[in-house]
Amino acid sequence: MLIWKAHSRKIDALAFSPCGHRLALGGPNLACRLIDPLTGQRLWSVRTRCDFALSVGFTPEGAILCRSNGLSVRSARDGHELRKCGQWCRAFACSRDGRSAFLADMKAQDIIRCYELKSGKCRGEMALNTGPINRIAVSPDHKWLAAVGCRRFNLVRIRGDRLEVAESVPQRSLSSGVYALAFSPCGHRVVFSAGRVLWVWDTRRGRELKRLSLDAKPFYDAAFTPDGERLITVSKDGIARIWNTRSWQCEQCYAWKVGPLCAVAVAPNGPHAAVAGDSGCIVIWDFDG
Repeated sequence: MLIWKAHSRKIDALAFSPCGHRLALGGPNLACRLIDPLTGQRLWSVRTRCDFALSVGFTPEGAILCRSNGLSVRSARDGHELRKCGQWCRAFACSRDGRSAFLADMKAQDIIRCYELKSGKCRGEMALNTGPINRIAVSPDHKWLAAVGCRRFNLVRIRGDRLEVAESVPQRSLSSGVYALAFSPCGHRVVFSAGRVLWVWDTRRGRELKRLSLDAKPFYDAAFTPDGERLITVSKDGIARIWNTRSWQCEQCYAWKVGPLCAVAVAPNGPHAAVAGDSGCIVIWDFDG
């Protein structure tokens, strides 16, 4: 287990590089900071005026995606901006092949736009009755897009350049502003939270499979392991929980006393995970150890 002080303020977004050797983080006024997860060395940082991040990611080639007004595509080597998509970005998600990115436009708060990452051109848009969108996720098979806003969860079917709403689930507790959202590696399940409840949704059958509940603070972020056998969640109580995705029972709990946790990421090439939160500390550990 390693603990690094990576930022002086809250960290609310984490992502491992495709090789697992780099870790990107974001937070208030920090679009992205790239670090070496094994040494804690800070490689470069990009500032922003935004008061939250919530979204950070990598393309399959290793370029970094972060929020900086629009969606900013940056070189992992030095943080140089390669191109920008859109003028505003509240949240985003990238397709697994790295060709497309879906943006929640900050001005038109419940509109999702699809951009070609190579050219930066907008290919289409769709309005969702969600209210302000805080998280977007794309399934690994590129068949589904999920969006969580302050009024509802939407599951959208991706058909080429067209988007079609398949399921729309209104939830009062989504107005709490605390959202976890993640697809399983196979794309057959998606989880989303509303306060202290985490919904497990079957994308193929369009129905709820399970609800997980916490007694204390709300769920804040979630990530599946690469084999899909486990789900890691973090919450404001400072605890990381590992759930078995067959039984949906909590197998393990970790509390490192680094304060409330806001973000979790799992390395794509091994049993390593990272969590971070309000203290600006990052914990990296082997969840099989």
